[in-house]
Amino acid sequence: MKYYIDKLQKAYKHGLGKVLIGQAKKRVYYLLYVTYHFDKWHLYRPFETTNYKQMIVKIIDPILEKDSTVVDVGCGTGQILRHIRKSRRIGIDLDKQALQCGELLNKFTNPPIEYLEGSIATVSTLNTPVKALILTNWLHAYDDTWITENLCQLFKNNIVENCLVDEVFTQKDRIKNIFSKFGTATVIENDWQDKKNIFLFKINSPTAGAQA
Repeated sequence: MKYYIDKLQKAYKHGLGKVLIGQAKKRVYYLLYVTYHFDKWHLYRPFETTNYKQMIVKIIDPILEKDSTVVDVGCGTGQILRHIRKSRRIGIDLDKQALQCGELLNKFTNPPIEYLEGSIATVSTLNTPVKALILTNWLHAYDDTWITENLCQLFKNNIVENCLVDEVFTQKDRIKNIFSKFGTATVIENDWQDKKNIFLFKINSPTAGAQA
C-alpha cells in the first residue's frame, strides 16, 4: 500500500499533464528499446516525471548564451539536452545503442544534438570552451581517486567554466567535497523525488586542480 501511496504523491507533484506525457513517452521508448537495445534504465525515467532532469535544465538555462556550448557526459538518448534550447549541445556516452537512438531522435530535434561515443576524457578532446558540463547519475559509482584524477586532467586546460553534478543521499557531502577542490558551488538544490542534491560549480583556474 505504501508503494502505491508514494507513487500517487509523486504523480500529484509532477502534475497530470506531465504524467500523461511521461507515460506516452515510455511506450515510444519501449519501441526504440526493442530496435536499439540500449540500457533499459532509459525506459523508466522520462524527462516529464524525473524531477532532477527538470532541475538541471532550470539551473543551467540562465547561465547559457546563444553561442555557448553545453556538454552532457552520460547523456543516454539525450533527454536532458533536448530540453536545453539556446546553445550548442554535445552528448557523450559509452552506450553506442543509446547514441544511435539519439541520432534518430535528432530528426525531431532542432538544432540537432551532436553525439560522441566516449567518456569524461572525451571532453578534453573537444577543443572548444564548455560553458556548462553535466556529470549526473553516475559519479557515485566511482571512487574518490578515480574522480579526482579525471577532474585534474579535465580542468587543467581551463575549457570548462561551470560543472553540474549530483550527489546521492547515501553519500552526503562526498561529491560536494571532491568538486570543492576545483571550484565554488554557486547553486545547491535538493531533489524531492530521488532525495539527492544538485550542485552547480563555478570552476577555478587550472592551479586549483593541480593542487587537489
